[in-house]
Amino acid sequence: MHANKKPGLFLPDTVFPRITAVTPEFLKERGITALVLDIDNTLTTHDSPELPADVAQWLEARKAEGFQFAVASNNHEPRVAPFAQKIGVKWVADAAKPLPRGLARAQQQFGVPKEQMALIGDQLFTDVLGARLFGIKALLVEPMAPDHKKLIRFKRVLEKPLMILYDKRGGERCGG
Repeated sequence: MHANKKPGLFLPDTVFPRITAVTPEFLKERGITALVLDIDNTLTTHDSPELPADVAQWLEARKAEGFQFAVASNNHEPRVAPFAQKIGVKWVADAAKPLPRGLARAQQQFGVPKEQMALIGDQLFTDVLGARLFGIKALLVEPMAPDHKKLIRFKRVLEKPLMILYDKRGGERCGG
């Protein structure tokens, strides 16, 4: 978004085609040191226990550069904990996004002020709204795969006019 325009509760700060398009330079320019990551359709496809190779390489490179990570998912612990442990990041299960409590738990794990945090996710009504309500930057990625859950498919229909508004307002798109 242009500096003189507020993005609104449902609109992201920046849109990327994929998480791997989020560069360390982009993060450093904005003072971001800690990232809260959604799992499904952001890091990997729904219900997959594996990271795609390019996402794994991106994550390891950012860790080596000193960025902190936590996954915050509305999924339950049996999905979230093993996934986060496998990729070596902190985690918050049952995050209840868009409510701020899961993001507050991630912030406690990081020990950084909100100004140094951003959330990367694929949904406006959970991830972006959650970041807005908690007061951190919201970075939206395009979903990795088509959604198979009816509720998410319905929300995708509702997201379309908001993304048209985002683009009309000159919303920032990077990496694609």
